[in-house]
Amino acid sequence: MYFKKNKYFIIAFVLMLLIIFVAFKNFHQEYFGYVRTYNLIKENCYEGKDLDYFLCERYDTPEKLEEYLTTNDPTEIYESFDVRYVVSLLRFEFLFSLPLLFPLLIAILVIVTIHKEYSSGMFKNMLMRMNYKKYVRRYQTIAFKAALIPFISWIIIFLIALIYTDFNFGMQFHEFFSETYYNFLYNHTLLYAVGFLFVIFCVNYFYANIALFFVRRNKNMFVAIIQTFITAILFALVMYLLFAFGLSIPFGLTELVPYFNFISYCDGYYETLPILIGVMIISFIISLISTLIIKKVYSKKEKLILDYETKVEK
Repeated sequence: MYFKKNKYFIIAFVLMLLIIFVAFKNFHQEYFGYVRTYNLIKENCYEGKDLDYFLCERYDTPEKLEEYLTTNDPTEIYESFDVRYVVSLLRFEFLFSLPLLFPLLIAILVIVTIHKEYSSGMFKNMLMRMNYKKYVRRYQTIAFKAALIPFISWIIIFLIALIYTDFNFGMQFHEFFSETYYNFLYNHTLLYAVGFLFVIFCVNYFYANIALFFVRRNKNMFVAIIQTFITAILFALVMYLLFAFGLSIPFGLTELVPYFNFISYCDGYYETLPILIGVMIISFIISLISTLIIKKVYSKKEKLILDYETKVEK
């Protein structure tokens, strides 16, 4: 019964686990896929002095061999990979498409879960046995659970990074970061993590509210999903063009651009505390406004039934 009731959420969660697994696999291959070759070179060229071994040809002098072994020592490289660095690499190099995937995933989750009972008219039978406010809260619960999928996914990524790095929280600077991002991330890790997860939830709850809006506007499930996804992307583009360029070009306020790049909210590149706080406030306001709109849209049972019957007649 539990699986049947939550099957789409379970499938989405398994899909996210698969994406995370592939990302970690690609990450490990990218940064440590050479280890077997390194060990062969060390064993045969350095320790065995077998200069005829095929991998030794490129290191024709002891200096070149020594430089390769020192520069590429996997133990030293591994020890330089702390938890924050691994999570950041995954975010920006291997999971960079997630901010675009999330609105589609949320749209599918919410609409597929709700659409059948609405488009078939089953909801009218449910309303005969259930208080309308309780029925609407059920929709809000579905939106809440959908928004939790990305939230939990990032917690899992963090936990895997903890295990992968053997709980390494060192503070070695990496050129991958800008200095301001490094200072904020490494000196305020807990604040950064809490803020990032808060933003992730608010943004995806906003996407879920868009899905709730369109699920009752269309009898066609696929059209509702596409409308939700396109609306989410268009909202981000309009917000960026209107506020970011509208403020930065005429008034030279380029420092405000990160506050209005809505798509990048979920990639977590917050260089300073004011940017993080600003993004948290804006994402919360957007989520709150969309929630109030949905409450208004679903405020009257008679309107919900009338909208459905109008679509049936068409």
